[in-house]
Amino acid sequence: MTVEQRIEALVIQWLHKERGIHAVSARIDEDDWDVQSESSGGCDTCAWTTSYMELTIWYGLEGETSALHQHYVEVRKDPLTFLTELLKLEDENK
Repeated sequence: MTVEQRIEALVIQWLHKERGIHAVSARIDEDDWDVQSESSGGCDTCAWTTSYMELTIWYGLEGETSALHQHYVEVRKDPLTFLTELLKLEDENK
């Protein structure tokens, strides 16, 4: 099994475990890692901004073979945290 195939398998498992999605294919969009900001609070003195990393995972479902039927989910995780979760899944499979 190639590294890309192993990563795809782990991302498929992650989608199932974390999001309840039964994907048959999956890939991390390597060009779509964004730093996002979210503002909270309703007044000038109590407002704050939170920054976070967001990645996009594209996936396909059974019976949907066309690229037009690709779905995606945006995940609020930095790359190292996401990689850690994938490696934990791999350890669980051993």
